[in-house]
Amino acid sequence: MSRPLFRPQPVAHLVAVVLALALLADAAGAAPTAEALGRVEAAIRRVAVEATPKTVCVRIDRGGKAAGFGSGAIVSAEGLVLTCAHVTEPAADGGRLVAVLPDGTEVGLSLVASNAKNDLSLCRLVGERRDWPAYTLAPTDPAVGDWVVALGHPGGPFADHQPTVAAGKVTAVGRSLPLMLQGKAYVGALQTDVPLFGGNSGGPLVDLEGRLAGINGAMLMVGDAAFAVAASRIARDLPALSEGKPVEGDDVGDLFSAMSDLASDLDPDALAEAFADDNLREVMRAVGSMQGMLGRDDHRKARRRGDDLGEAFPGPYAPAAEVLADGRRVAFATAMGVRGGRALFLTTSRAGTATGELRVRRAAGPGASAVDAVARVRGVDGEWDLALLDVATDAADEPAPAPAAAGSTTRGSFVVVPDASGRPTHAGVVAALGRTVGTERRVPTIGIVRLFQPAHTSPFRPYPAMTQVDAPFEADELGAPVLRPDGTLVGVAVAHFHGGATMVVPATVLTARVARLLDGIDSAAPPSYGPPPRSAPDRAARAARATARRRDADAVVLYVPTLAGVLRPAKLLDPEAGGDGPTAATASGGSALDLEAGDVLASIGATKTPTAAAARAAIAALALGAKTEVVLLRAGAPVRFAAEVREEAGEPRLTLTAQR
Repeated sequence: MSRPLFRPQPVAHLVAVVLALALLADAAGAAPTAEALGRVEAAIRRVAVEATPKTVCVRIDRGGKAAGFGSGAIVSAEGLVLTCAHVTEPAADGGRLVAVLPDGTEVGLSLVASNAKNDLSLCRLVGERRDWPAYTLAPTDPAVGDWVVALGHPGGPFADHQPTVAAGKVTAVGRSLPLMLQGKAYVGALQTDVPLFGGNSGGPLVDLEGRLAGINGAMLMVGDAAFAVAASRIARDLPALSEGKPVEGDDVGDLFSAMSDLASDLDPDALAEAFADDNLREVMRAVGSMQGMLGRDDHRKARRRGDDLGEAFPGPYAPAAEVLADGRRVAFATAMGVRGGRALFLTTSRAGTATGELRVRRAAGPGASAVDAVARVRGVDGEWDLALLDVATDAADEPAPAPAAAGSTTRGSFVVVPDASGRPTHAGVVAALGRTVGTERRVPTIGIVRLFQPAHTSPFRPYPAMTQVDAPFEADELGAPVLRPDGTLVGVAVAHFHGGATMVVPATVLTARVARLLDGIDSAAPPSYGPPPRSAPDRAARAARATARRRDADAVVLYVPTLAGVLRPAKLLDPEAGGDGPTAATASGGSALDLEAGDVLASIGATKTPTAAAARAAIAALALGAKTEVVLLRAGAPVRFAAEVREEAGEPRLTLTAQR
């Protein structure tokens, strides 16, 4: 594949917390305790607050409009700002650099000097101010296993101008990373597993004492590896750069050794396929073939943040439910309690509008009963990207999960995401709170790869005030609950924009949204792209669709065997107004056993069925294997069928077997 392999990662300034680093695990040792990670979390949260005013968004203007975004770290009271050379270079030849502060203020940036080869630039904030909040440079580089924090603007800035917070661990030091197409070389770099993305480039990597440990600049598209210019190199280059003297920089040197070091920690086969440069790809393949000969083909990785968080907070938690469409998982879902024999689940609106038969499956777990049944869609909330499903259950009423206590969730707080077994499948930190996504979210960001091609843009759909977390998600994992380590609910994950940007509907709004959906009130999504304004929605049509969906969800289903023996569902809906009983809206097929449009279900056995609910109750009262009679009215005349309760896909289904 010839996909870009590296992307620039700007992270913003972090100032932080005084915390003993003895609580951190070494690269190959055991995970720290929950108590130790609690102290790490407190440090990350403090760093996030203190570092925010020291972090800027760097905008590159060309031709009177924004051509890209990166990040930067203020490193002196006089307004010196460190960023990446690949962030400042696109402003050459008539471009302009602008620093956007966390309060939205814009200040011009002038380039002082660069080490272009090693991807470091020093700029100055234009103006007379000489009391800028600034980072202190760490006296030594962090060690493998240390926790670090990154701030920046991945995917470009949001309307709140606040830097996004991400956290992770140092997974290697002294890394050499050649970027041959761009003429850049990371030498003696820090490798971390902090989830970063285009727009993070030039932002700060901060230790837990709030000191600048590095400047983030590149990420590998495989192997959860991001790279930062280390504090030791910054300390070496900064005196000359401050005097306006360009620094020549260092080359990687032995390319094979550099690639071999990467391959010892990452999968060399995946690395080879990820490289866009043909020469590097071939070198990587040669390195991979040598690993086995050298006895280094186990690709032993340093401990990642997920290792520590998963082992310190193993749960078990209430398991995430799986949403299946025709037997294939399309999403997870978050349990919202049991009411009146119906178990409620929130998932994404995309899953709620999936075609095919929807089914919810959940294992029993702490405070959660087992569920495995066909689901009906109670409503779709397009504004918050939610759908409410419910399934029949004989479990007693259960309350909705407890939301995280006020104040327990701030930027930098740890979160975990349980899988279908109740064990953490993802973990990370809260990156932002109350984050609104605008209706036109296509922001160019500066990236190392394809530096001289059009700037990277990330598509976003609009959202209200969301909680953003840096835990990664696959598309079929959205809808899962995001929890604090104590098991309280932070919210429901509904979108994953890129590395470090998963959007979560806050738990504080879920109760009201569930109530609306239970009342059958649907909300359309706001416009996502395209030139505004858009025409007003057809509210009458929307209400009709909501009514039709509720009728469909309440339908009674009879099953008709095909010639191949497959059971085909035939739905009978309650009539919209009046009527004699559940009615088939469409014909189910052409055989003698098939229903015709307009057939009305009159009775099941000795039970009259004036409504779909009465029919479902009559079916539920039958035992597996029971035989009964089903009477339909066709053009007013009774049509009688023999029927049997058969098990299919793990549940009983009333199946027509013969016409009498």
